[in-house]
Amino acid sequence: LLLTKDRAKSLIEAGLDRIQISIDAYSKDVYDKIRPGSNYHQVVNNVLGLIELKKELKSLTPLIRVNFVRTEINEHQLDDFIAFWQDKVEMIGSQEMVKPPESSKELSSKTTQAKPNFQCSFPYKQLVITAEGNVLPCCTFYGEQMVLGNILQAYNSQKNISLQTFWQSKSMQTLRKLHKNHSYATNPICKKCIEGAING
Repeated sequence: LLLTKDRAKSLIEAGLDRIQISIDAYSKDVYDKIRPGSNYHQVVNNVLGLIELKKELKSLTPLIRVNFVRTEINEHQLDDFIAFWQDKVEMIGSQEMVKPPESSKELSSKTTQAKPNFQCSFPYKQLVITAEGNVLPCCTFYGEQMVLGNILQAYNSQKNISLQTFWQSKSMQTLRKLHKNHSYATNPICKKCIEGAING
């Protein structure tokens, strides 16, 4: 909603590498059910405006990814969503829903299937830093329950701590090992996250 032309231009000029926009629908009526209070046409037009501005400024960045989180409400629109965006953006993400821990709604996806021998990729590819400086092993809602430490506190205490310290920490090594061994269920937080995504 806030991706106005001026803001889009400032992001391009700042050198932003990548931007992700979660839209989760192909029509206003479905969008309104998933994101009440928003404005489907404004969001779509703002993303299209960013695409045009990139062309005008001859900028390769930011790479644009639009996301579609599948639920029983919207999954019938996935093919239309892909067809609309595939020649416009660099990436399209289709994701399974991870139910927020505090959510009271019971939503699931009919196209989501159980995955024997599941391995989460997050411990191998990224760390997340919150606005408070907490370093997390992943960007899911449940990642907030696995704080590795606080980068701001480490910096303020003048300790020689970098992101590499968190990346190579015992906690991250343990997390990688259990996913490599298909034993995510031994970590109760990973179990809630993964089995919640599978079972709805």
